[in-house]
Amino acid sequence: MERKANLEAAIEQLQIVEKQMRLAGDVAGTKKAVTEILQLCFEAKDWKTLNDQITLLSKKRGQLKQAVTAMVQQAMQYIDETLDLDTRIELIKTLNSVSAGKIYVEIERARLIRKLAKIKEEQGLYS
Repeated sequence: MERKANLEAAIEQLQIVEKQMRLAGDVAGTKKAVTEILQLCFEAKDWKTLNDQITLLSKKRGQLKQAVTAMVQQAMQYIDETLDLDTRIELIKTLNSVSAGKIYVEIERARLIRKLAKIKEEQGLYS
């Protein structure tokens, strides 16, 4: 319970930094803040919070394209490190929804769709 509170407090602090950087147009600072938020969630193995933060951060007003790209690329590395298949599928779906319609993450989206299709084939859902 205490770890969850510490995670939330750390995320709140980084969200404040992210907002300052984003509003200042600081690409490097914004990318660093969003990737650190994702890293904290990953290290805590809090997959629901990770998915929520990916969605939340990508929908921020005026979010920088480079920050979204960095976030999607980093979260894609976590897909193979998830132990649970349902968690893996949920992360892929979250990343798919974030990257939908954004040309600057089109390559990542194609890779995500391919991963999801492979998982479905292994489950025998598609022939």
